[in-house]
Amino acid sequence: SMPTDDVAALRLEQEHVHEVYEQIASHFSGTRHTAWPKVCEFLNRLPPGSLVLDVGCGNGKYINVNPSLIMLGCDRSFGLASICRDRGFSIAVCDILSLPYRRGTFDACICIAVVHHLSTRERRLAALRHLLDVLRPGGLLLVYVWAQEQEKSANKGRKKKAQTPDEGPKSGSANRAQRTSFEKQDVFVPWRYAEPGKKSVMQQAEQCTDSAAQTGGEDKSSVCGLEGKEGSVFHRYYHVFHQTELRELCEELSSVAEMAEYYHDRGNWCVVLRKL
Repeated sequence: SMPTDDVAALRLEQEHVHEVYEQIASHFSGTRHTAWPKVCEFLNRLPPGSLVLDVGCGNGKYINVNPSLIMLGCDRSFGLASICRDRGFSIAVCDILSLPYRRGTFDACICIAVVHHLSTRERRLAALRHLLDVLRPGGLLLVYVWAQEQEKSANKGRKKKAQTPDEGPKSGSANRAQRTSFEKQDVFVPWRYAEPGKKSVMQQAEQCTDSAAQTGGEDKSSVCGLEGKEGSVFHRYYHVFHQTELRELCEELSSVAEMAEYYHDRGNWCVVLRKL
């Protein structure tokens, strides 16, 4: 059953989000090279000299997209923050529900594939409030969350290869529309760890991810059958958003922000909010 209070939510997120990313940080970073075009468009539209925060920045792949911006990053994972630090980025380790920045500081903020890791509606709404808090009036916030509605295979005759929304297309892939919709909204998506030099996560986890999408990820013991091998498979918690859910959350914040854009991109629901 899903958490009904903050204590249970924290316990679930600690085990199935925070601890997982600490254990897979280097492998995860190795699969995150490509900055998504729509996120780059958002960053490239900002005026030169804008102060921008990337919350849940991972390995920092968006921090240098537009060199005319002053970008700071933060992440909950020490491992991913260390990778950013080694790349020379300005980075902080913090939780999205406890951002260590002054209110009204930033001209813009991006938060890509983070809010869906929070396990109650109240915590997801609180995260959006915290993101808006650090923006100046008129500042822009871009948020991406996994969508429950995934793209269908364009060619039903071909064997589908499962992808999760944060993995995106394989390099050089002609057909990106290959994902399976999630049957349930609260899911545990398996990540199969690969040592350096082994197959990519997309190659190794095709069957795992497809199983998670079909079963809702709740029967973790049956996925892949590898849980007995210590350190082989980690299960990341996600709340996947239905079509109007992110919009409905944002509408609760209408006294502090207005919706500038709402769209679907690469298996994610996406919103741009302007702080009032």
